[in-house]
Amino acid sequence: MIKKIKSVDIKLTTEELTQMLHMQLKSPHSKLIADIIIGNLAETEVGLKQLFMAMQGIFKPVEFTIGQSVLIKPEKLYDYRFNTQMMIDEGYFVNGLMPGLVKDVREHRDKRITFEYKYIDKDKSDKHTTYDEDVREEDLFDSSNDFI
Repeated sequence: MIKKIKSVDIKLTTEELTQMLHMQLKSPHSKLIADIIIGNLAETEVGLKQLFMAMQGIFKPVEFTIGQSVLIKPEKLYDYRFNTQMMIDEGYFVNGLMPGLVKDVREHRDKRITFEYKYIDKDKSDKHTTYDEDVREEDLFDSSNDFI
């Protein structure tokens, strides 16, 4: 059986990417515009990757919508503050996963989902609703379960 390649890593210098962007812009100031865009996006690898993909006409939409019920592995959250045993006893987990809601979707970030969930505090046993702004889509599971 022949193994198919599922992804390709492309390495470009920021100068090469600037030249590609410059060629796509139609303005007498395209070089300056390209330099500013690349300079700002170069602060994160995500920005440059998204720019390159966009220049190729490629965009991966977020698979989840605001308000959608989802599940996540507790260790993907700030689980150090959870009273895990009390949360298990009170039914906070679904097959070992934390239920919650997609609170926000940010198309242009690496971690594009804000996840809202309930937990019981480790120290005080108080119940809280909070959110995590840095959730990756691949860490979420679609759920038709109601939010606890």
